[in-house]
Amino acid sequence: MQSWHPLAALVYLGALLVLSLVLDHPFYLLAALGLAAGGVVAAGALQAGELFLRPGLYMAALAALLNPLLIRSGQTVLFYLPLPGRPPFTMEALCYGAASGVRLLAVLGIFCLFNQIIHPDRLLGLLARPARRFSLLLALSTRLVPRMALALHNIVEVQTLRGVDFRRGSLKERAGKYLTVFNILLLTALENAFQTAEAMQARALGSGPASRYSREKWRRRDTLVTGSSLLALGLTAWAAISGAVAFHYYPRLSRPLAGKESGAVLLALLLLLGWPALAGWGEKHWRYWKSKT
Repeated sequence: MQSWHPLAALVYLGALLVLSLVLDHPFYLLAALGLAAGGVVAAGALQAGELFLRPGLYMAALAALLNPLLIRSGQTVLFYLPLPGRPPFTMEALCYGAASGVRLLAVLGIFCLFNQIIHPDRLLGLLARPARRFSLLLALSTRLVPRMALALHNIVEVQTLRGVDFRRGSLKERAGKYLTVFNILLLTALENAFQTAEAMQARALGSGPASRYSREKWRRRDTLVTGSSLLALGLTAWAAISGAVAFHYYPRLSRPLAGKESGAVLLALLLLLGWPALAGWGEKHWRYWKSKT
């Protein structure tokens, strides 16, 4: 999946994101979460996915519990809370909170997949031609924080080797030590800014039309992924506008699969958005998919 064209990957991830944000049906939210998790597995990013989803699980559980505690809507009362006024704890509020938690996990999984299959330099290269100045600003902005974090780590290590102990001393003494680190970090940032400006001037930035070099190739698999994602995006938009898969949590829960269209649309979306990840996982065993022509 990392070898997809950035545009094809963006369209695919956009279709997944629209699916998780537009539709409220619990089965569709679970499908979006499953597709995102399957993409993370296919991309070989289980460790990164764990870092993303572990805090998401706590936030999802918190959303599922807080919603019925704060919202009094719903006709199916499970029990009454031992609070002043005996507020009801309803099934509808609990299900809506759980659905919100699943939506949050799906979005986190999609952004984890985005970080794993689209390198920032490839994304900036894609944006360089239609928005050259914006891509330059984005490149400088995205690299600022990692470079400053690395510089801060190096400065603290050097100060520690010189005998500075940041854990000892009074509050005023420790503040003075950290102020010295901040001054060095500021000087480092200014020096990096001067070096960046000199590099831009050496490359004659802004003196004329910008040249562009790209090694990205549009392959057959990119066409298939983009076409499938666009079909899924159109199907999701139709389902949201027509109300074919509408689901209501209040005042009473709707039937999960009230009509035949709900199951058919869900199956179609699973096929359209599920096969790219499956093919990416089995790329080594499919010569056509692996072809670079």
